[in-house]
Amino acid sequence: MLGKLIQRLDVGGRVVIYGVSSGPETTLAIRDLFANDGNLEGFFLYREVERKPASDGLSRLMVLLADGRLKTHIEIDDSWDKIGPTAAKLISRAFHGKAVLRL
Repeated sequence: MLGKLIQRLDVGGRVVIYGVSSGPETTLAIRDLFANDGNLEGFFLYREVERKPASDGLSRLMVLLADGRLKTHIEIDDSWDKIGPTAAKLISRAFHGKAVLRL
């Protein structure tokens, strides 16, 4: 899949890889990346947080939410007291949206 994505990359475009859940190896033609002056970049969340605090991104997300430019799907909105059942649903992938637990 990665090889096909790189072939479709716009000139000067960037591919960011996050996660390797389907396996660590893939086949791609590097010439496709060079042909359109593209960039291939890995993203590892924990290393990213070492460079810039997570609170910076969280502040930006809050502004986007408040302005209505970011939409979220909150499937569970409940009390912190329900953390056990909510965590069980999360682990079993029983819901697709976000969970908000209020203190």
